[in-house]
This record gives sequence, C-alpha cells and structure tokens, in this order.
Amino acid sequence: MPKIKSSPDIPKPPRSNCASGKRWHSYYAATAAWNSSAADVIARTLGEDAVKYLRREALRFNEGATEIVKKTHPNIVSGQWKFDL
Repeated sequence: MPKIKSSPDIPKPPRSNCASGKRWHSYYAATAAWNSSAADVIARTLGEDAVKYLRREALRFNEGATEIVKKTHPNIVSGQWKFDL
C-alpha cells in the first residue's frame, strides 16, 4: 500500500495533553480554512467525493471552533480543556 504524503501546509494539532482552549481553537479554525481551500484545489484534479469530504471536514472543524468560543465544546464542558480565550 503506498504511503500517503502529507502537505507541510496542513495545520499541526496541539499535543494530545494540551488543555488550552485557545490553542485548540486556533487549530480548529486553521484546519477548517485549510480543508475549505483544499476543496477548491482538489475540485480540478480529484472526484466530487473528495471535494464533498473536504467540505464536510471544513464544516465540522468550523463548528468545533464555534463551540470552543461558545464554551459548549464537550472537552470544555467536561473540564478537560481550560477556556482561556
């Protein structure tokens, strides 16, 4: 099976034990923007399924960023992350 190469432009997530809501919000927002712009580029080379997937992922990460700001993200509610925005 061929190895999947990653783009250096893909946002890198914080460490898994990072409890900073601010860092996670930055990651979610950057990943949503990256997926959205990648969908536009991929539309020319790959099929419509790839574009739909990237748009769904962009929406999912955008919703996560919004939940962090509203303090309703499950990890903030459970106390796993601190809300420091």
